[in-house]
Amino acid sequence: MPGIFGLFLEQQNPETFRDFITPSELLNEHKSEKYLVGRSCLDKLDKDRFIETKSGVTICFEGINLSDDINNKEDFFTDYENKGIDFVTELRGSYSGFIWDENKKEIFVFNDHLASRNIFYFFDPKLGFVFSSEMKSISKLLKELKIPFTLDEQAVYMMCLYGFIFRDHTYVNEIKKLNYSSILHYDYKNQELDVKQHFTYSAKKIDVSIDEAVNEVNRLFEKSVSKIWSKAANYGKDQLSFLSGGM
Repeated sequence: MPGIFGLFLEQQNPETFRDFITPSELLNEHKSEKYLVGRSCLDKLDKDRFIETKSGVTICFEGINLSDDINNKEDFFTDYENKGIDFVTELRGSYSGFIWDENKKEIFVFNDHLASRNIFYFFDPKLGFVFSSEMKSISKLLKELKIPFTLDEQAVYMMCLYGFIFRDHTYVNEIKKLNYSSILHYDYKNQELDVKQHFTYSAKKIDVSIDEAVNEVNRLFEKSVSKIWSKAANYGKDQLSFLSGGM
């Protein structure tokens, strides 16, 4: 599927990566002499999705923004300037994105609370860093550049036993998947990478009655649906929701 991408491999032509990106209606890029970032996406939801560069900082948001206080691209730039990368912990919705700060020679890649939009990445301290919404884009690039990669047998067992691959595993040992609620930071001046997870799910017992619990679930459900429907209204679209008997 189309999405976001970036190439920070040393001693490699950044144009090489473009050949492995799935084409879509829009292809927006920002590049320097050595590095490349961008997005390949449908020409929809332009009030939410964007990529823009100001004063050496490139911000890309790909998805649906349901945040209370961060409503447009100007808010993104203002909050990044005032709060640093921690402002992305306040985002809500279904999204992935990145912030490339050429002034500080670093890039941040982030996702939502469910990792609803995949982000895969490759990192080697000697070679550099690549990320993409598509795993196949990275694996094809590694093959083209003759960078060796191996099968992650644990991932195969997970899929066979559970029908799902957990944590940051993929079928390729050298390619990882960004876990939910995570901020990946790559310092390409020092070629250092770290990943911080700013939120985790946990079970917590609360002392409420059955009726109180049902009412609270209903309140949260209505709040979520209302927020999503209001987003559709912003684009002048009709709303349609599917209800599942399994919920």
